[in-house]
Amino acid sequence: MDIEDIITAAVIFAVGVLVLALAFIVGRWLLRKIFIRAPKRDTEAYLRFISPREFEAYMTRLFALMGYDARLTPATSDGGKDIVLRDEGEVIYVECKQWEEGAFVGRPELQKLAGAAALDSVGEIIFVATCRYSETAERAAAQSRTMKVTLWTMDDILRAIRMVKEETGVKYIEE
Repeated sequence: MDIEDIITAAVIFAVGVLVLALAFIVGRWLLRKIFIRAPKRDTEAYLRFISPREFEAYMTRLFALMGYDARLTPATSDGGKDIVLRDEGEVIYVECKQWEEGAFVGRPELQKLAGAAALDSVGEIIFVATCRYSETAERAAAQSRTMKVTLWTMDDILRAIRMVKEETGVKYIEE
C-alpha cells in the first residue's frame, strides 16, 4: 500500500464521516421541527403552520367567540370574501390572507374586498393578514368615506385571541 492509497482511504473516510454527521444534524433538525417543536395552538407559529383554509376557519371561530354571528364562505366562488359577519343587523365582510411575514398586502387586494362589499351594499370590511400592509393600502383604508375599513395584522389577531381567552375562558380557539 503506497501513500496515494492511504491518502485516498483517508479522504474517503473523512467524506464518509462528514456525510454521516450532516445526515445526523439534518435528521435531528427535521425531527425537532416536525415532532418536538411543532407549533402550539393559538400562537403565531401555529397560525403560520395551518393551511390557508384552516386559517379562515380559525378566524371564523375567533370572530364567533368575539360575539359575531360568523359564517365561513365556500372555499371557491366566495364572492370576494372569506367570512361574513353579522352584528346587530349589520353585515361585515372579512378577507383572510395567510402570507409570509415579510409580505405586504397591497391596495389591489383591499380594493377587491371593498368592491365585493360595495356590490352587496355592505358598509364595513375587515382585512385580516398575517403580514403587513403597503402604505397605499393603509392610506386607502384610512381615507375611505363610503365604508368602514379595518386592517388586522398578526399583532391584532394575537391581541384578539388573548382578549377572547380572558373574557370567555376558552382554552383553544379552534376547539
